[in-house]
Amino acid sequence: MSYYHVLVTFTDSPENTQCVLDDLSEQELKTKFVRLYKKGKDILCDKDLVRIENIKSVQIISTNKKNEDELSIIQEESFKKIQELNRQSDSIAIISLGYGYNSEDIAYVGKDVTSQYIIGAPGYETSNLILPFFNNSWVMTIGTGLILAILVTWLGLD
Repeated sequence: MSYYHVLVTFTDSPENTQCVLDDLSEQELKTKFVRLYKKGKDILCDKDLVRIENIKSVQIISTNKKNEDELSIIQEESFKKIQELNRQSDSIAIISLGYGYNSEDIAYVGKDVTSQYIIGAPGYETSNLILPFFNNSWVMTIGTGLILAILVTWLGLD
């Protein structure tokens, strides 16, 4: 089973990414985030309301394990790397917690699947309801024929 995690960057703090939803099934991802995002509606994330107009960017990450399990793996690997660097160093000791202590660190181990669910800015689905209608070849052919018929009649070329 895949787990989905939604990372958001807000316009008021573009340098910080926040994990607003995690450990979602695909169905939960679609109902709790993707559909609302596409319609340009505010999103309820746990107890917080995310205002759609405050979203600068979105990243959807897919993992095979829950957030907590993936982060513990990151922590262990990061700790091992730091220990190895400290062993190899003659005089400088690196003191750091490493990665995996913030829920946003899930981006380091998961697969970015954003483009499978989102293809535009918030509300893009509602703003483009008419465009698919006019991109239909039948609509264009019939519409062009009607316009030509009206022009011929109006100009008296019949």
